Amino acid sequence: MDEPLFTFGHGTAGRAEITGLLRGAGVAAVVDVRTAPGSRRDPDLLRDRLARWLPDDGIAYRWEPGLGGFRKPAPDSPDTFWRNDSFRGYAGYTRTPEFVAATDRLLGEAAGRRTAVMCGEAV
Repeated sequence: MDEPLFTFGHGTAGRAEITGLLRGAGVAAVVDVRTAPGSRRDPDLLRDRLARWLPDDGIAYRWEPGLGGFRKPAPDSPDTFWRNDSFRGYAGYTRTPEFVAATDRLLGEAAGRRTAVMCGEAV
């Protein structure tokens, strides 16, 4: 992979701030990994709206539900390190063929153009 893979959480950022951040980093594509791509606070962060305004601003957009969170742990989950059930569930999910396929799609895309993975959290 020649291009770096970026990650960002939209947090409370609006459209102008997100676009500026992405352009400043030279990002050409956004892959949205939110399980439920929306926002109660900002309608511009709804999946259907992002799919319109990001390309209008010259940045490709795609939703990748196969990388989203909120997974339930298996009853016999070996991931006991994680005390939070959601984290345990996601840890187990990362070993599934579905997760591997979604990761392969992301890495394939990122190899050809500068890509940022978007989640909801601001860190």
